[in-house]
Amino acid sequence: MTAFTITDTINHVDELWEKVNDVLKKRFNLFANYEALQVELDDSPCGEDVKKIIGLVIDDGAIRLPPDFIDHKEILTATLAREAMLNALPSNLEESIVADDLAWEYGRQMLTEQKQQAWIESWKVVNPPQANPTGYPYRPQEEFILLWKLKKEKALEDLVKNALKMVRYGTIPTPEEWHLFLYKTVMSTSASLSLHEGYIIDTLLKNPTTTVNKIAERIGLTEQSTRKKIRSLKERTILNEYEYVVLSKIRFRLYNITLEPDDDPNIDVMFMLRHCPFTYSITPILTGNGGIIATLCIPDNKTNLRHVYEIRKISRNYGINCEMFERYKSSTQINLNDYDYDKGDWSIEWNLLQMEAEKMQREELAIMYPQIQYSYPPDDVSFDRLDLQIIDKFQRGFKNVRQIREALGIRLQIVTERLKRLRSLDVIRKFWEIRHLGLNEEINVTSTDKKVAKCISSLALRLPHSRIEFDRDETLFMGGKVPSGGTYGLITALSSLVPRPRVRLVGKRLWGVWNLTKWLPDWDLNTGRWKETSIDLNKWIDSMEHGPEYKIQ
Repeated sequence: MTAFTITDTINHVDELWEKVNDVLKKRFNLFANYEALQVELDDSPCGEDVKKIIGLVIDDGAIRLPPDFIDHKEILTATLAREAMLNALPSNLEESIVADDLAWEYGRQMLTEQKQQAWIESWKVVNPPQANPTGYPYRPQEEFILLWKLKKEKALEDLVKNALKMVRYGTIPTPEEWHLFLYKTVMSTSASLSLHEGYIIDTLLKNPTTTVNKIAERIGLTEQSTRKKIRSLKERTILNEYEYVVLSKIRFRLYNITLEPDDDPNIDVMFMLRHCPFTYSITPILTGNGGIIATLCIPDNKTNLRHVYEIRKISRNYGINCEMFERYKSSTQINLNDYDYDKGDWSIEWNLLQMEAEKMQREELAIMYPQIQYSYPPDDVSFDRLDLQIIDKFQRGFKNVRQIREALGIRLQIVTERLKRLRSLDVIRKFWEIRHLGLNEEINVTSTDKKVAKCISSLALRLPHSRIEFDRDETLFMGGKVPSGGTYGLITALSSLVPRPRVRLVGKRLWGVWNLTKWLPDWDLNTGRWKETSIDLNKWIDSMEHGPEYKIQ
């Protein structure tokens, strides 16, 4: 332990206090109320317990330090930075979770990575991760670390600016509102990319099973460098790897059901599906009179499907417009040509796309565009009960071979062989999802006109991200992601098409309680088909017929 006189102590603390306040001024244009601190020395050293330093507070311009504080100079700097931020933020934010999170993050940014663990643990005591009524998780430590990886210093600087606006506008958020705001900030933050990273993303989204070796050859890097770049993209959650069950391969029919109020925007159309056992996901419609787009996943049986078509008839009685679309073929497209890798934003020329759309329809040029490769319904492949049990476990999150073996009580080799077969049959499919590229608006486009649908599917090659689906009648149902403000741009671009397609801005997709387990008893081992479900579908039909206020007894 290094011994200091009180004069030495004051000089050292003044030096650190000046440092953190200089940074505070340069980065955030904020000023602490105290030019210097009143320093006192405690009798009790902290030793190796750095949390004693982290727990220090500035009270009315005074701070009481352990005698061995200089042995933990870096931690003390972070602590002073946190206290300076808390002192400099407007008094309206005092006692606010907003000020706490911003100040703790400012302190964390003063630390090297090796020193951050104790700091983060102490931060979790003050503002612990938690679930909240909004349904969005609150994990400030993880969220701020991710923001740092995506935007470095600018992420915190932007958040401080927004906090000052909250004060100016008199909209200090509640803890729940701050949880939601922080989550949405993280999800909408876009990252800059290198050209090589752009090539990697483009390659993996177009062909998810491409090997690292093939990617390295394409971009002209070593395999080791390519792996490092892929790992970096994963750590920043820009590139996310998944495997999922292609339910259509095991004879489930997939329907997209659009329910929109005709006249009364206050009607809650959700009652139509509240007790529906087939509901896979729900997406809210944010434009027009609102409504929802639901994906139903239905075992392929005539009786099941007959019940589903009751939706269309009953919805009319309540002034709800219902559109039903069965997915027959689909394709996902990615286009990064309009992404500025350095700035991390998009420059899409919507007026040019509008001209192209008009010319394409007028001169019937859609056939001249590169043909999209679609995924069609499966061939006639048989599955036994063990196949379905393994698929069920996989769909419920048992992705590890050993987990599935333990859950089903079968040999490891059998699980390995079965999974290999299911992957070869495309029942289990790999895909990559992209985030943090500024695609913050989700859209839905539909058209029942075959020629217009063909034009839109060709123009989709120009969009940043799109999922194109057709039914057997060539009706188009397209989802996609565009930059902020891009929905208006897309509406403008497609406005010259006749008849005009429907373009909707939609919200976050919400997953239902659907799982394969409840359908397994309906699988006929003799025919390899789904039997009429043993679930009483009449309860669902009754709930629709009785309207929004009805509750199943």
